[in-house]
Amino acid sequence: MGDETARNLDISLDFLDPGRMYTAQIYRDGPDADYRTAKRHAIVIETRKVHSEDRLTLALAPGGGQAIRFVASGKRR
Repeated sequence: MGDETARNLDISLDFLDPGRMYTAQIYRDGPDADYRTAKRHAIVIETRKVHSEDRLTLALAPGGGQAIRFVASGKRR
């Protein structure tokens, strides 16, 4: 969760187990989300495959945030 300032964060996923694939279930701010407008509840839910060598860029809207759930989905090839 962020404060009233929008920001981008670059996050390493090196905390995940090497050699495993994960499904990242990402709940993030929608386009133009801003706590001061009618779009304050805008949300995007997406799923993508990730592993420990990946990085994610998190775009936090003013007053927004993100939640990510990582589910192990098998061994990396």
